[in-house]
Amino acid sequence: MPHLEQHKSHRIGWLRAAALGALSARAGGAAMAKGALRVGFWGALAMLLTAQIGQFFGVAA
Repeated sequence: MPHLEQHKSHRIGWLRAAALGALSARAGGAAMAKGALRVGFWGALAMLLTAQIGQFFGVAA
């Protein structure tokens, strides 16, 4: 089921982005939850837009 594996991959990518946001926030002395949400949200939005653009041009996997 390649379609389900693709969603799993996106979810893992989003979680990694959120984890790095939390780690970066901690390193900078900011609230970890706020950093995780910020990076997670904008990372998910970037992934969504990239997928939509790829689908529009017919190059999405």
